[in-house]
Amino acid sequence: MYSVLRGDSLWFISQRLGVPLDQVMILNGLNEKSIIYVDQIIKLPNANSLSAPNSVKDATQIFHKVQNGDTAWLLSIKYGIPMPELLEANGLKENSILFLGQELKIPVHNILVKPTVSAEHGELLDWWTEAQYVWPLGSVATVVDFQTKKSWQVTRSYGAAHADVEPLTAKDAVIMKEVWGGKWSWSVRPVLVLVNGHRIAASASAMPHSIEKIGTENNFSGHSDIHFLNSRQHKDFQVNENHQRAIHEAAGI
Repeated sequence: MYSVLRGDSLWFISQRLGVPLDQVMILNGLNEKSIIYVDQIIKLPNANSLSAPNSVKDATQIFHKVQNGDTAWLLSIKYGIPMPELLEANGLKENSILFLGQELKIPVHNILVKPTVSAEHGELLDWWTEAQYVWPLGSVATVVDFQTKKSWQVTRSYGAAHADVEPLTAKDAVIMKEVWGGKWSWSVRPVLVLVNGHRIAASASAMPHSIEKIGTENNFSGHSDIHFLNSRQHKDFQVNENHQRAIHEAAGI
């Protein structure tokens, strides 16, 4: 169960808690146009049925002492881990109250750089156990189109089952649009994501949709998707085979 907070939407709840939007709507008899209210109780899918394959269980830990203004969501962003993982590590629930001075366990994932097929190809990193930790929420990466070699910068704004990204500037949006032939598109392209010393094989589409964090100054209304090995769609938690083929192309495998 989840109690709606001010500013919540069904989409944002699904992203923050890492659950498929369509299942949240079905469980609660809601649709995309439904209005939700503060303190409304939202039923959530059984977490056990949504566990991603090969979930990491052996992360090392550091500790954080709760300070004024801390929330599980903000701490998950600060430390670059999914909020459900932070909650599980500390035996907490979505609506648990944090207390000043409370000591929380923070899982730490040290992802080593993997060898690649060639200098042109990327590392094949699993989304659930590797890529999402290399590229945490709120951080910036350079995306290189595998075929044209054109590059642009994006920030990872949202996304639990894959990366929801926004071009960093209007110039980045222009380059991105050029790569897709001058129009926004759902078609997928193999790309390389350069972030935190890694060069990761990935797949991107270029259709702006849903919510945004940057605003209008990047001339991109919404966010677009970047997928990694074994990542899934947010709407139904299914693997997109077109994205997976493009990822393997970028990895040379």
